[in-house]
This record gives sequence, C-alpha cells and structure tokens, in this order.
Amino acid sequence: MLEAGEGQAGVAYGDFFAEPSPRVQVRNIGRTWHLGKVLFEQWSLAPWGLRRAPWAFAIKLGSKIYGVPVTL
Repeated sequence: MLEAGEGQAGVAYGDFFAEPSPRVQVRNIGRTWHLGKVLFEQWSLAPWGLRRAPWAFAIKLGSKIYGVPVTL
C-alpha cells in the first residue's frame, strides 16, 4: 500500500525482484485504496480467531471486486 495523504492511498503489486527488471503494476491513488489499507491494518492487528474473520472476508471481497490479488 502507498499512503498518499488526505485520506488517499494506492497499491502496487507484482514481482519486485524479477530479472532483468521488476514487473510491478500500480493502481490509481484514491479513497477506495485508503479504505483497503485501513481494512488490512485492522485485519493484521486483530487477535486470531473469530474477531479476525470479518476483516479477512472484507479484504478478500474487495480484492475480487477491484482485481487485486490478495493472499492472507
């Protein structure tokens, strides 16, 4: 995730270590990506168990809608 300030963020993903050069895709910066960043932070800080499951569901659903590969 790329924090841009003013409630906006972006996302970059791909193979950063590919040879001869990295293969990276960057999505446009916007408020939706900031929401995804906040969801990911909430998921990563949530305790293991049932309290973590809703955050994982929201992240996976958003990744399918926006076409960003996610592995949790």
